[in-house]
Amino acid sequence: MKREPEDDFYFDDIDEENPEGKTTKRRFRINLNIILLAIILALVSVIAYRLIRWNIGTRSDYDPEEVNTNFDVEVQDVIIPLAPSNLEGREDDGKTTILCLGNNPFSDDLTETGLAGQIASLSGADVIAAPFPNSRVASYNAIYDPSTEQGMDDVFNLYYVCNSINTGDFEAMSNVASFKEDSVYSSSVNILQNVDFDDIDIIAIMYDAIDYTTLSPVDNLNDENDIMTYTGALKRSLELIQEAYPHIRIVFLSPTFAHSVDADGNYQNGDTVDLGNGAIPTYWVRAIDICTAAGVSFIDNYYGSINENNYKTYMTDYVHLNEAGRKQIAEHFVNKIIDNDHSEYNVSAADQATEAESGDSASAEGEGE
Repeated sequence: MKREPEDDFYFDDIDEENPEGKTTKRRFRINLNIILLAIILALVSVIAYRLIRWNIGTRSDYDPEEVNTNFDVEVQDVIIPLAPSNLEGREDDGKTTILCLGNNPFSDDLTETGLAGQIASLSGADVIAAPFPNSRVASYNAIYDPSTEQGMDDVFNLYYVCNSINTGDFEAMSNVASFKEDSVYSSSVNILQNVDFDDIDIIAIMYDAIDYTTLSPVDNLNDENDIMTYTGALKRSLELIQEAYPHIRIVFLSPTFAHSVDADGNYQNGDTVDLGNGAIPTYWVRAIDICTAAGVSFIDNYYGSINENNYKTYMTDYVHLNEAGRKQIAEHFVNKIIDNDHSEYNVSAADQATEAESGDSASAEGEGE
């Protein structure tokens, strides 16, 4: 009778040279130390392989010889819907009416190729423009003082415009506008006097970099409501509109990239040159803070529409927009506010589209000749 093995480490086998079938024991002892060593060697081999692969890395398309002047930016739009409670009791008339306030981005061209005109064309909304050329966000005086021309023109700066909207008193604006050679002043005052603010759905506010170039202080750390500062005037202006017309959604469109001009007529980069109150990004970032705190939407035109990389395509000089620039800003506004597109605005794609349109236009002119 075949005997069972004494333990798991011994195995019986039949000896082929034993014709009688007698069994002989062959004992194979498994050494645990050898097994442990084999496992360690396997682990070391795997680790070494992975380290070698990691060191080699993956193939990259990076070309060290390529020269690329473009830079990556993250668009800082802050889109805040109007609180539903602000619309309680108000009947929807079925159309969107937008009032545009600000300075030269709106006032330089009041036709269909202007900023307001292009917003209307792209959105289908009724768009009313009431801008004041060369006006600012910040006021020159804390209390209106018409004793000087600068003090008299304060009435066209944002705080005083919003104060007139709040009170419905446009007499001072009308008086000063009558002395202006530019008819845009009187036209804008007349529009504000006659518009029915109950019908306005959105107020779009845009100023260029004039507060930067005319040295408006950004903040007054001792008085956040100081209207002689950029942030104080913006804060109080938004509050005045919201107080009088809570149903109106306010959208602040930031300035674009711009240059300042020094005493010798040389352009200075507004992105880096501090004229005494910070460079343009200082005004830009504080405007985001004020708008966010007030529940006002902020459209980033500084990085999201016209920046240091593409400004030559969209501006006529160091600060003023051309038709393509106004279209770029109008598309950005409509994309975010009217179409409610919550994805990041692709300024690079917009640039390429504009360049393609320019190329098609040039080709058409060439064929015409």
